[in-house]
Formats: sequence, C-alpha cells, structure tokens
Amino acid sequence: MAKDPGSNFRTASPFQISPTASSKRQSLNAQDPLDLWKIKLNTRSSLNLSLRGIQKNADADVFILSKARKLLGSSQNPGNQAEQFKRLTLDAGTYYVAVLLQQESPGTRYALTMSAAPSTDRFGNSFETATPVSISATSNILDDAVGKRDLADLTQFTLTAPGTINLQLTNLSANANLELYDRNRNLINSSTNLATTGEAITQRLIEFGSTYYIRVVSPAGQDANYRLAYSLTPDLPTITGSGLKYVDLIRGTGTTPARGQTVVVHYTGTFENGTKFDSSRDRNRPFSFQLGTGSVIPGWDEGLSTMQVGGRRQLIVPANLAYGSKGVPGTIPPNSTLIFDVDLLQVV
Repeated sequence: MAKDPGSNFRTASPFQISPTASSKRQSLNAQDPLDLWKIKLNTRSSLNLSLRGIQKNADADVFILSKARKLLGSSQNPGNQAEQFKRLTLDAGTYYVAVLLQQESPGTRYALTMSAAPSTDRFGNSFETATPVSISATSNILDDAVGKRDLADLTQFTLTAPGTINLQLTNLSANANLELYDRNRNLINSSTNLATTGEAITQRLIEFGSTYYIRVVSPAGQDANYRLAYSLTPDLPTITGSGLKYVDLIRGTGTTPARGQTVVVHYTGTFENGTKFDSSRDRNRPFSFQLGTGSVIPGWDEGLSTMQVGGRRQLIVPANLAYGSKGVPGTIPPNSTLIFDVDLLQVV
C-alpha cells in the first residue's frame, strides 16, 4: 500500500498519470477520512478515473478540483458502488483528486485508478485556454458537445469594429447555456432556457480591439450536443465630406465644443489591423488641446467638433486627415489610416 497521502492541498501526494492506467491502493477511517492526490497534465487531456474496492457498508466519494481549489466535478454514488469519470476533458495544468469517506461510514480500503490521454476536444475549457475564432458579418457555425466528459467550451475573439454580436445555440440534445464575457472575464449577457430550448444572445459591443469570450456549458452535467452560430453586424459609420468616418459608441448629453475652446479627452489609437500605437488611457493621463487651431491632426479637429461631453466616438481617419505620406518616423508608417477611440471628458 502506498504511503498515506496528505489530507490538505499542501501535503497532497503526487499521482503520476499517463495514457496507461495506474492504481494506488489506500485506506480511509474516521481519524483519516480524506485523501488528496495531486495530478499534473502537460496538455489538454481526457481523464479516466475509477474508485473501486470500497468495503461493504462503507461509502466513499471522489471529487476533482482545480489548482485554484474550485470544484470541477464529483462522483457520489450511494454505498460501496464504484465511483468513476470517463473521458473527462481537462486543460493542461495541476488538479487535485479528493477521496472522501462519508460521515458515519465505517473505514474502508479503496483502489484509485487513473489514466489520461491527449484530448480530441476542439475547444478550450477555461478562459486561459479559450480557442481563438474570427468573427465577421458572415455567420460561422461550430458543432460540438459539453457535459460529463467536457465541462465547458470556451472560444475567444477580437472585436474588429463596434457592432452587434449575434449568438445562436441550437440543435441541443440536452440542456446547455450560452454566456458572453468581456476581456476582464465579467459576464455581459447570458441565455439560460430550460431543456432543449435554443439559446440566443444579441449584444452591442464597442470595445474594438478587445477580447471577448463565448462560453457554452451544461448546467446539469448532461451530455449536450449543440450547434453554435455567431456573427457580427458592424455599426455603419457616418462619412463626412472630407472623407472622415466616425461611429458614436456612446452619445453624449453635455456641451458641444466651439472652435478655440480647450477639450479634455481620453483616447486609444490603433492601426487598421488593431495594433495599438498610443493611448492616454494606458498612461492614465487625459489629453487636452485647443479645438480648431491646428494643434492636432485635421481628423481630430473635425471629429471632435460635433461631439458632446460624455460621448465616446470611434474616428476612422484617412491618411490625408492624419499624418499623410510622411507619417511619423518610428511610429506611424506613411499613408496610414488611423482609428481612434475617443472619450470627450470636458470642455473648458
């Protein structure tokens, strides 16, 4: 019998795991009701686990926890029935397997058997391993499943333009929920209909260049096949006579600045491919200038002249209204169209 494993996360005993099943035999009793085993997966894997050999009249259950000690799954069959997981998809990382003797249960020996092989699951199971996808006005289709073997599917995308995302979860074989998260992993919207009723999310997104996450999860742990359709309807920009384009992300309600007044703004500047080249937000220091006096590029003078305080606008500035054929050596290539995300904070 192996050395008694630890009963807390700090002293958990390592369990070497591979595609070939291996077993550890151990015992539990009233004075030692919990054994914790530590496993490490080097790649996304399908885990097989069984807990057998529980003695008559005894009852022991098994739990799987993440490195952050979050419960990921459990098997709690009554009495001395075997506990098991089959092809449970887990991302690369460290996990804990807890074997717990139920209260009032007599002590028991047990055999814990585990194996793990690289998973064929298409999508990540956590924010850290979310699978990148591209999003456009054309609907894209993903077919997969979540449930006992695959706790959740997460995809991530970069918003290339402000607009409305349309998500449809259909062809459900069991209950599954649909969730949308921002780059900080805050839940933005969700759809949680019961049974096999389809799920849908329609949500306007304005943080272009930012990462968003789509999560499909089976709340009841049932195996649920699904089809996920996703697309983005971009906001249509206003085009001025000079060729400047803009999209009002948030409409302000305050003062509209006049020529010669000082405006205070926060901004982020990117190229058309989404690469950021400057940001007052990153410096946490607002930028101020006199409107209409030529102290900034022409696209800014024009683009801010029709904003109101409290507003947020995307400016799409062609090269002739930005830095032209010369660019800015080392920063802005010649003939670059620039995109600015501008908040009008104050007019002085």
